[in-house]
Amino acid sequence: RRSGRGSIGPLAFLAVGWLVVTAALVPRSVPGVGAPLPPGTETTFVVVGLVVVVGALVSLFGVPSRARLPRPTATVAANVLLGLAVVALVVTEAGLFQTSMQAPPLKSALRVSVAETTAARWLEANSEPDDVVATNVHCRLKRTVPHCDARAFWVSALTQRRALLESWAYTASAHERHGVGGRAYSQQPFENPKLLALNEAAFRAPTTQNLAALESRGVRWLFADTQAGPVSAELSQRAELVHESGPVKIFRLR
Repeated sequence: RRSGRGSIGPLAFLAVGWLVVTAALVPRSVPGVGAPLPPGTETTFVVVGLVVVVGALVSLFGVPSRARLPRPTATVAANVLLGLAVVALVVTEAGLFQTSMQAPPLKSALRVSVAETTAARWLEANSEPDDVVATNVHCRLKRTVPHCDARAFWVSALTQRRALLESWAYTASAHERHGVGGRAYSQQPFENPKLLALNEAAFRAPTTQNLAALESRGVRWLFADTQAGPVSAELSQRAELVHESGPVKIFRLR
């Protein structure tokens, strides 16, 4: 009886360990949940699971009388198999966890290019700390389109200057509208469409009037990125082009 109870202790410990690791791994096989399982992993789990079941049965009930192995030896062998099975599962889980922690490659549109960074740093070095910048960069994927992911804050971050209107995903209005139209807060429209229209017109169709309207709001610089949207050639005639780097043109209001 003592040997039976002694075998149940480690068996229970190993069984619990197997269940915990399996509970962590099984959701990964569901599409869209966690990191995908490597090819053949499901088969490995089935084989290891069968080993655990056989080991559990041998530990609890021993082996048939015709078998050559004595019961104590069979019990020890079964527990060893159980231990190896759990170790194999833990090692597999550790490998999958490490793989899942590796950052996926960024889409090229999400990256801030060297040329864009250079332009932003130039503006930081050649403007006053209290200057205000207008930019046509509002979306994470650069191109300004309706209901884009409005979480692009790199212009103000790299220039260290305030922007009249950059991105609005973290505004109170956007969060209050979370779920409206089936869209997340980051895809909600800007709460002041007139200001957005004025800002965009300064880059797409600049006039003396709309540039003066920006200036009256404290804007001193225009940070125009052609990857975010079209930049009119007229802008060079109505504002001073002071720097150009890749897709970025920086204008100073006259």
